[in-house]
Amino acid sequence: GYEGQCDWITHTFRYGGAALTMKTVQDCFKVDVDRYVRVNFNAFEKGINILGGIDITLTPKEAQALNVEIKEEKLHPGLNYLNGSLALRYSRLRRIDSDWKRIERQRAVIQAALNKAKEKSIFTLNELADTILPMVQTNLTKAEITSLLWNLPGFLNEEGLIEQMTIPTYDTCWNDVGIDGRKLIGVDFTANAQILQEFFYEEP
Repeated sequence: GYEGQCDWITHTFRYGGAALTMKTVQDCFKVDVDRYVRVNFNAFEKGINILGGIDITLTPKEAQALNVEIKEEKLHPGLNYLNGSLALRYSRLRRIDSDWKRIERQRAVIQAALNKAKEKSIFTLNELADTILPMVQTNLTKAEITSLLWNLPGFLNEEGLIEQMTIPTYDTCWNDVGIDGRKLIGVDFTANAQILQEFFYEEP
């Protein structure tokens, strides 16, 4: 009854699990996807804590918004130490600006976590894998995850950063309405597929 209408791409997981989500990404963005990791909030918090927390630079608005929610020592504009709970709250902040800014915050957390992980011993990385794996759904084996963590420095550039981008790009999408009047973002999939191809496969 919904043929020809649009829905959130995240709902493919509800309709057909990881297999349908991966197939949808393959079909829409023309990239090879055969691995997935589904992480819940508990795994996120525990993972950050095992790494010893992360350092994040907060804007005045971000610090103010987080301080409304916490009882512990207050945060301030500039560089702050965030434990797992605070990192999760930071990653979920949206009401102070936009979903695009929230995505930037999530990417900042990923980079900060990788910065911590690259400094850790194999024992800490094993602890991280042992703690996180029971709380995530993935078709990666523990050996594959441990190998990825151990080889992390090789994935970073000279500045110690990973190359990141947000898809869809801001100028290739628009506000739209889908099934049952749901607000969603319409996407030019052809344009974004080309952008991803260039990002992944073309030499800088």
